[in-house]
Amino acid sequence: MDKQEEIASDRDRIRKVADPVGFLSKIVKGDPVATYDWEGHVIGYDRPTIDHRTNAAKALLDKIAPSLKSIDLHADTESTMTFVFQSPVPLPNGMGVTNQLTLDAQEVGNQLGSAANKLVNAVAQEDEEDD
Repeated sequence: MDKQEEIASDRDRIRKVADPVGFLSKIVKGDPVATYDWEGHVIGYDRPTIDHRTNAAKALLDKIAPSLKSIDLHADTESTMTFVFQSPVPLPNGMGVTNQLTLDAQEVGNQLGSAANKLVNAVAQEDEEDD
């Protein structure tokens, strides 16, 4: 079994046995959660606190909309550079998951700032549309 098959098998086992997304969803909604003894018998139910609910919501949000990361760039050359931006999820406004930008080194700062602004504006617009 290669590494990819092993990872897929582990994910399937976790989904079948634990249902982590379902569990976190119940916590976010404030549903009672069963507590078990060492032998796996239900001994009671606990309600999640607001802290539990907030942490579960953050964990779920990270799965559907991962945080954007920043990178500092410094160019000491006058040659052309190609940047490839990849996102773990499709970006709003049809930007997809991969965007390529080819620039003259002197324009790198200006264009990256412009691209970052477009991305921030697209995400903000998507958030406004969801409200």
